[in-house]
Amino acid sequence: MAISELDLPIGVVAHSLADPQLLAETLARDVAAALRTAIDSRGTATLVVSGGRSPIAFFECLARQVLPWPQVLVSLADERWVPVNHATSNEALVRRHLLRGPAAAARFIGLYQVAGSLEQAALKADQALAELPPIDVLVLGMGDDGHTASLFPDSPNLALALQPDCPRRCLPMQAPSEPRQRLSLTLPLLAAARLSLLAIQGPAKLATLSAALSHDAASSMPIRAFLHSPLRFTGAPRAEGPADMKTNDTQLHSRMAVKIAEIDSICARARIMPVITIAREEDILPLADALAEGGLTVLEITLRSPHGLTAIRRLRAERPGLCVGAGTVLDRQMLAAAEEAGAQFIVTPGSTAELLQAGLESAVPMLPGTSSASDIMLGYGLGYRRFKLFPAEVCGGTAALKALGGPFGGVRFCPTGGVNPENLQRYMALPNVMCVGGTWMFDSQWVKNGDWGRIRQASAEALQLLD
Repeated sequence: MAISELDLPIGVVAHSLADPQLLAETLARDVAAALRTAIDSRGTATLVVSGGRSPIAFFECLARQVLPWPQVLVSLADERWVPVNHATSNEALVRRHLLRGPAAAARFIGLYQVAGSLEQAALKADQALAELPPIDVLVLGMGDDGHTASLFPDSPNLALALQPDCPRRCLPMQAPSEPRQRLSLTLPLLAAARLSLLAIQGPAKLATLSAALSHDAASSMPIRAFLHSPLRFTGAPRAEGPADMKTNDTQLHSRMAVKIAEIDSICARARIMPVITIAREEDILPLADALAEGGLTVLEITLRSPHGLTAIRRLRAERPGLCVGAGTVLDRQMLAAAEEAGAQFIVTPGSTAELLQAGLESAVPMLPGTSSASDIMLGYGLGYRRFKLFPAEVCGGTAALKALGGPFGGVRFCPTGGVNPENLQRYMALPNVMCVGGTWMFDSQWVKNGDWGRIRQASAEALQLLD
């Protein structure tokens, strides 16, 4: 069965995505956009998510989104009544995979409460939820039995939980699987969300959803209580494993299409991307501020110095309005370290088969380095269409880029190495150049002297050359 075959209610929007990773990335972008809209309108945003194993990739993608995280409040749709250090705790899952890096600044309201009984714990959770503002974004999942949150069929409190006028925000629930004792938000609180999203994976879930759509009663399949407008539904087949991800051309094309779009967005925002090697930790924030005040808000922090990863972590946490990537990534281990630090994109000086494969497996978009047609073909065969040309002037500069535009018509470049105010406009005039990288706007002596005003001026002047 395909998603297009479902008989969805009017107002329910469905999207079929090619694989789980694409679902996670798309869902993260949609959620982040809705949270930004809420913050712009009201100054804060409330996100409620579900637990389980399926949302892990989504949580990790969302954690990398650029948001004013201190203005976001996160809570759970349901929880297992187990301590937060228990392996099955939903709160532990969210803290481990979502509330990390800059996203750790978000506020969190948990449901688990220490109490003598499940009912007492639910009453305490109900009181804690009095601080929960109206939900801006609700992300639900669904079990094979048609449950959502911890609203399980045949649970003793299900009828009360599904009442439109249920007086409780949280009720104790009983799951058919261990751990059985659960806490769940009730229908009135969940249904009041401004945006509800349902994400499922695999043909079994699709069949369950089809069955849920064929009847009206929610008692046997509680997900039915949420299958009405407004609701956005996304689905994807479940991945079979790493080997399939490497060889399935459809999945490969879908993942790379998303990453290419992300690179295009980053480069369009940048136009000129400072390539920064941090010599002193105390320079991290003032240098980034000077560049940003001059208009350069997309920064490539190279891992050439021991301060590179520290700079990425601090900028993601303390300057959430910037877009921060990791440069001079040489191998799989460095890529993993950059991801952990919160890098929003990866730039490499060259290409190896192992590094290109690692880029495919990563959720973070990568701009692999190239200096020849052979390098481009190595990446092209794996789906890459965006590259860093390095060192650009040594490789032939604008003449080389013009020549490469013939055989590689769909490929675009970020030339770095030798780009300066004298040749900047010639590079940017080429149709296969999306942005450039450089260092001239923050001379090392200016940084050493703390001449931030001069750096701010040089940055603004560089951008003026493109206007």
